[in-house]
Amino acid sequence: MSWKVVRPRYMALQAGAVGILASTVVGSVLLTAPSQATAEPVKTATVTVQDDDGSSRAVELLGAEALAVEPALGIASNFQGGHLPTAEDAAEDLSQVYADDCMVRPGEATRQPCVYGNPEARRTIALVGDSHAAHWVPALQRLAQEEDVRLEVHAKSSCPLSTEAVWIDKRKTVDEACLDWGRQVMDQLVQSQPDLVLVTNSGYQNGAGDPVSEGLSGAWTSMRDDGLDVAVLMDTPFMGIDVPGCLARNPDAVTECAVDHSVVDDRGGRASQEAALAMTDVPAIDLIDYICPGDECSPIVGGVVVYMDSNHLTATYATTLTPALREALQEQELLPST
Repeated sequence: MSWKVVRPRYMALQAGAVGILASTVVGSVLLTAPSQATAEPVKTATVTVQDDDGSSRAVELLGAEALAVEPALGIASNFQGGHLPTAEDAAEDLSQVYADDCMVRPGEATRQPCVYGNPEARRTIALVGDSHAAHWVPALQRLAQEEDVRLEVHAKSSCPLSTEAVWIDKRKTVDEACLDWGRQVMDQLVQSQPDLVLVTNSGYQNGAGDPVSEGLSGAWTSMRDDGLDVAVLMDTPFMGIDVPGCLARNPDAVTECAVDHSVVDDRGGRASQEAALAMTDVPAIDLIDYICPGDECSPIVGGVVVYMDSNHLTATYATTLTPALREALQEQELLPST
């Protein structure tokens, strides 16, 4: 069975579109970037926008949003200037779910989901998965705020939403609690019937040592059969190096911390997701062009450090992915209408 992946085009830069984009950047990205001093100015993209009163002003765009104006800002360069967060702070630039104690720990199976956005909103998006789901929360928090959506987060460390048990460590221990958690989450979602369920995960093996593709497909199909709209967020590139550590060691040689695109594609959960998608008709959203837009995956895009370790997005960078995520959801008519 064929499956469809939407990779949003770069956002059109008509004056109206830029005005909307700029207002959200100023309100949601620049004010939430960590407060810190950088040795050099951060290289960003600048656009001129017109306000409602007819006056014009310059607005700087960061991260993934800057790619809409300057695609070259996604290419690793040793002349990138400063960046946010600093290499020292990037490792602590985490999704809010950790501070809010939302992650279900290994061995545990129950915890109430965390809710963001407007708890009383008419529309609800549920995000389900492991830590690779958790690092999408900043992007979805901003979306929930701007679109008046209730965001419900179901996240368990080292656990995909799967009907197959998975290994959780090098000793090949099967985490039965992961299966229990997944069943409970799916039961909750069937009862609450959110408008959209977004699922994602890193790479895992089942008890036989094979990728958990059938287990992923089984969970997605089960929810679709129970009347839920489900979409897959394709896993983010897996750099395989400690990005903040590399930047700290190579402050004037950022290219030393870039990783070939073909290498990152061989890591993480993308392969198992692609195999699972071939078994079902669940739609997929792939924002890799906003995370690794070139032949090499740069550690810095649009003046923002992309990763807080080897494979998790910084909260600052994730927040800049909101416009691209919104566009992809709208293109497949997945963003719940008002």
